[in-house]
Amino acid sequence: MRVLKIIVLLLSLCSTIILGLKNVLNETSQVNIGLLLSAIISFTTGVSAYFNFEKNWIRNIKTHISFNILRDYFVFEMKTTESLKDERLKYYMNEL
Repeated sequence: MRVLKIIVLLLSLCSTIILGLKNVLNETSQVNIGLLLSAIISFTTGVSAYFNFEKNWIRNIKTHISFNILRDYFVFEMKTTESLKDERLKYYMNEL
């Protein structure tokens, strides 16, 4: 995600520099390159805002940790008791 933000920042920098140059390229080429870079920046920003990669990554990590904790409790309970009662099995099923 940080790489995506850095790419957007660099593209914005390039777009500003290209549009600010005088007498290096002809005007039409400068405007077209600037518009193309601006379109790429807009698309990239929209994708990062829509998917929100950081939030999804954190949610996946939290889910993974909670499943590991539940598994550990289940394994511990199975090792310490000879059998699980129906209510405990229902508890674990509901937690999943």
